[in-house]
Amino acid sequence: MAGQPVQVLAVVGSLNPTSVTRTVILHAAERLRSDGCSVDVLDLEKDSLPLYNPDTAYDAPGFDQLQGRVERADVYVLGTPDYHGSISSAMKNFLDHFWREFAGKLFATIVASHEKGLTVTDQLRTVARQCYAWTLPYGVSFADEEDVRDGQVSSEALRKRLEMFVRDVRTYGALLARQRRADLEGAEPCPGAAGELLAAEWNHFSFDQKGYRVMGGQRGLKSAATNHKDTLYIRAPQRRLTGANGENGNRKTGRSG
Repeated sequence: MAGQPVQVLAVVGSLNPTSVTRTVILHAAERLRSDGCSVDVLDLEKDSLPLYNPDTAYDAPGFDQLQGRVERADVYVLGTPDYHGSISSAMKNFLDHFWREFAGKLFATIVASHEKGLTVTDQLRTVARQCYAWTLPYGVSFADEEDVRDGQVSSEALRKRLEMFVRDVRTYGALLARQRRADLEGAEPCPGAAGELLAAEWNHFSFDQKGYRVMGGQRGLKSAATNHKDTLYIRAPQRRLTGANGENGNRKTGRSG
C-alpha cells in the first residue's frame, strides 16, 4: 500500500439540487484530497440510477462503469439526509446495487439531520455489517442553518468534526486497504474475502427453474438480506445475495438535506 493513495468514493445521497448534504460531502472530499487521498464523487442527483431490479440492474446502461468506480474504492464516504429517521431512497437504491464490492472496506457516514441522525447512522452500519464491511465507530451529523449556510460549512463545531473524520478516513482507510490486500493474498478466512469465498464455492451450488437456490449456511456465511441467519438466497445470473428485508424503519420525522 506504500505510495498508493487511499481511494475514496464519496456518495451524495440527496436528489435536492441545493442539498446541504452535497455541501458537506464536497467539503470533506476537498479536505481528503488535500490530505493525499484520491477522491471520486458520485452525485446521485447527476449520476442517477434506475430503481433497483435484480433481473435488469446489472445490464443497465452505465452500470459497468459505475461498478468499476465502486470496486476501485477503499473507503465509502456516504452522505444522506435523514428522511423520517431513515436513509434517503437514493442512497438505499445505490446500496442495493452492490455487495461483494463493499466487503472488507470502510464505510464512513455523514447525515444531515435535526434529530442527530442516530437511526440513519445505525442503518448504514447495518448495511456495512451485512456486506462484510467495516465502519468508523462514529458518524458525523449536522443540521442546516446551524452548521451549513449559503453553500458553505459555517460552524466551527462541524469543521472540527470533519477534521477528525477526514483524519480517520485517511488513516484507517489506508490500514484496512493494506490488510484487505494481504488477506486476499492469504488463505485465512477474512471479511474482505467474503465475496471471493462465495464465488469460489459457486460451482457447488445448484439452482431451480427460476435461478434461485436456498442452501444451509456455508462456512458460517449468513444471509445479507434475510432473517434466516444461516440461509443464503442467491440469484444465479447475477451471483448476488437477495431477499426480503424484514425490518421496519423508525417513523420519527427527520428533516430534508
